[in-house]
Amino acid sequence: MRIFDKETFDVIEAQRRASEVPRVKKYSTLKIIRALGDQWPTYRQMIEDAGFSDQFFAANYLASDDPVFAGFLAGVPEELKSRLDECEWDAE
Repeated sequence: MRIFDKETFDVIEAQRRASEVPRVKKYSTLKIIRALGDQWPTYRQMIEDAGFSDQFFAANYLASDDPVFAGFLAGVPEELKSRLDECEWDAE
């Protein structure tokens, strides 16, 4: 016995997925610096010029939902963003 028919289930599931909050990714500052390598000084200067270097370096991790970090990510070209996937912060 089914509680919902397939069409009803599909509608409910689509609504549930649409209402899910995206997972906040956390990034390691050190891993980001290492991943950017020789290009890091350019991004460090951007952070310093924007007046956020203290926040960047004082954070235990950088969260994808943080407006300052989101602004930083907006300035990183797509080909470098793929490197940042390897920079997720691990508390362990």
